[in-house]
Amino acid sequence: MPDAVLLSVRRASAAGTAARQGHARAATAELRRRHFPAMLAYARLCADQTFARVLAAEALEQALLEPGVPFQRAPWQHHLLTLVHRTAVEWARAGHTDRLSCGLLSWLAAHHALGPVSGGGVPEHDGALLAAFRRLPETTRAAVWHTVVLPGDTVCGGRPSGGRQASVPVLRDRALEDFRRTYLDVFADRVGDGPCRLLVPLIDLATRGDGTPHSCDLEEHIAHCPDCCRARRDLLALTEHPARTLADGLLPWGGTTLVSPERGDGAPVPPGTTPAARRISTFARKLTTPDVLAPAGLLIVILLIRALPMPATLYSTTDPAPTHPPSSATAAPNPDPLPPAGTSTPPATPGTPVHPSAR
Repeated sequence: MPDAVLLSVRRASAAGTAARQGHARAATAELRRRHFPAMLAYARLCADQTFARVLAAEALEQALLEPGVPFQRAPWQHHLLTLVHRTAVEWARAGHTDRLSCGLLSWLAAHHALGPVSGGGVPEHDGALLAAFRRLPETTRAAVWHTVVLPGDTVCGGRPSGGRQASVPVLRDRALEDFRRTYLDVFADRVGDGPCRLLVPLIDLATRGDGTPHSCDLEEHIAHCPDCCRARRDLLALTEHPARTLADGLLPWGGTTLVSPERGDGAPVPPGTTPAARRISTFARKLTTPDVLAPAGLLIVILLIRALPMPATLYSTTDPAPTHPPSSATAAPNPDPLPPAGTSTPPATPGTPVHPSAR
């Protein structure tokens, strides 16, 4: 069932009979099951680990209480993650900076100093990638988000893929191609009439990664045009690392880190950023305390002693066998002795061929 239908059921049934309220609770639980894990993952980037779940829950509650149908901003999961970021910014503006991560605080300090802040308290974010995403139809936006950025068990705004997993790559490739064309349209509209607009087809060909030779005219123009240089950089990144590029362009902050542990499309995961790495780091710090080091060191020594190979004589109950070589009296005879020096070779028996050297 699509997210829009679940939201409609929840809002229509919230103030009805007990049965209708049960439907509302079921719809809320399903929405939470679909989207809260992604919200929590993003909240762990924005907030201190102690407050990450509180941040995600507060953002989800705000989304559920929003009036109207929010699918002008579809997909809803993308809207939910922007609400997580917006709620974190509101915490910072309210003085709760102790709840937020150092990375987000550094980003907020830089962007508040460099640019204006919108009415919701979030630094303005209108890059070409986000502008192209907003211009796409609702279903294409949902396909881009749910098949490229954060693929999961929901595709196209909560509608399942019909059980045909083979159709997902086709949907993904088609969505990426639609996004690329829309990005070029947005770029052409922004640069207006002029040499940059005439070079849009060359930028498209030069960034598809199919070995098309670069145009000398394009290279000469890009050398002194920051707009065309940025467009070529965006499209090349979209071709090589679509998940990271779109996450970074569609979210206000932290998009690359959000998708790197999940997607692993070439990006190294920063050390210590995943929950498992943080748990291991905490456990390692505990092991370095003096109360733990002494018993642990003794245990390691005991285990090493047990693991070392021991001589066989330590385990034998009889006297060890002599190690000196046996005497000549008891030595076994040589099965093929050589004749002593100075002796002649015995004559061959009749019928036995004699080697010429023996004659």
